[in-house]
Amino acid sequence: MKYLLYITLFLVAVNAAGAQSFDKLPEEYRQKIEKIKSKKRQLRKYEKYLRKTYGEKQSSSLDSLKNKPGNHSIDSSQKVITVPGKVSDEVVSGQDISLPESTQRRLLDTVSDSLNRQVGLPPGFKADSLTVKRAKDQLKANSKTELDKHAGINLPGVSLDSTLTETLGTETKVRSKALLEDELETDLPDVSLDSTLTDTIAKEVKIKSKEVLEDQTGVQIPDISLDSAGRANMTRQIESEAGEILKNTAGFDELGDQGELGKLEDYKSQLENTQQELKQAMAKRQLKEKMTSHAKEYISKHADKIQQVQSKMSDLKKKYSYVPNSNDLSTAKKRTSLKDEPLGKRLVLGGNFNVSRTNPIHIDLSPVVGYKINKLFEVGVTGVYRARVEGSKSGVGASEKSVYGYSLFVNHMVFRNFFGYLEGENLSRVIQEQDQEKRVWDQTLLLGIGRKFNVAKWLEMQAIITYNFLHDNQNGVYDNPIVFKTGIRIKK
Repeated sequence: MKYLLYITLFLVAVNAAGAQSFDKLPEEYRQKIEKIKSKKRQLRKYEKYLRKTYGEKQSSSLDSLKNKPGNHSIDSSQKVITVPGKVSDEVVSGQDISLPESTQRRLLDTVSDSLNRQVGLPPGFKADSLTVKRAKDQLKANSKTELDKHAGINLPGVSLDSTLTETLGTETKVRSKALLEDELETDLPDVSLDSTLTDTIAKEVKIKSKEVLEDQTGVQIPDISLDSAGRANMTRQIESEAGEILKNTAGFDELGDQGELGKLEDYKSQLENTQQELKQAMAKRQLKEKMTSHAKEYISKHADKIQQVQSKMSDLKKKYSYVPNSNDLSTAKKRTSLKDEPLGKRLVLGGNFNVSRTNPIHIDLSPVVGYKINKLFEVGVTGVYRARVEGSKSGVGASEKSVYGYSLFVNHMVFRNFFGYLEGENLSRVIQEQDQEKRVWDQTLLLGIGRKFNVAKWLEMQAIITYNFLHDNQNGVYDNPIVFKTGIRIKK
């Protein structure tokens, strides 16, 4: 306990001196000190993590610790007794033994009473903030006196600069080390708290931690390089091993066939394709909007010219079905044109039927063969046969005084299904002249209008009314100059 008190007084004095001169240290040294403190905090956290995760490897009683060589110290922050091993070339981690809380409390009270006696306070004294301040001042003074005796250095009661602080720290360090080596009968190695030593300690702690983990888990842990490539490889390896472990678990079968997991990759691929398609669609949409905007702008600037062009194209569409070049209409195809159409499309077959006289009844039958010049204009030829039907006591019969001949006709569509009609006939008939019958040829010129009626997809009817400009009232072919005709046409 005596030596523990010396060490405590030494640390208090060093802390007091360091607190006064820390702000005067160069920035580089302060950064190094802060870095060392940070490393120490990390090591403490890692030590706590190991204790929490794996627990203490072994337990022993306090009596067995007393028989072991080495220094027994109490860490009040961790509430455990730390027993370091012998110092050798390797850094050996301490062995932690957890004590009952009552025992730890008694040990802490013992240390507190010892400190109280050193500063002149009664045992069990609990100080407030003012008392603590006074105790610190008294402890500083006592520490200075004790250090003067044991270290052989007269510490001035003035603020220390950086040089003096460094000198004081070095000398007190040497004296304290010698004192500890005498008491412990053990050679302590020189420790330089620079970045190299910190890295070395970190590596050795890592090695020892790895050995502890391997002992606890029974698994060989490979060396891991903490660079970016190593982390990436380790991540891939962990993912692969996790997948294999997942496949070997019992719950994996409940997920169904591995194809279900494969579908996730398909969904990922489909999602990427969908995103690509959306990007393309968005690009097309933006291009379309841009082109529309340019088109609207162009139309607004050239509205008059566009109107003229539209008017011209409208007129051309009425007349032509195909216009490759609006400036050269010789290559255009009219809507009524039958150019390049076969003969079957142009040929017209049909016949006319009408009653020319009623007393006696004369019936005209005329087969028709026509040819379409275009879709509106048609020419053709007809044969004419007129049968005279007479009735007598013996019955109804055809007279031998029949009329026959031929005619030429043209028609032209005027409006929708209405057409103009022109026909010239040359008919041969029998006349009575001086008690003799003879056959003569008479001509007619019929001009009129007709209309078409669609009866079926392949058949249409015609109704025609004409006027005979060569009518003979005395001895004409027709009794009346107005002639009605009906007919049929086969559509193709």
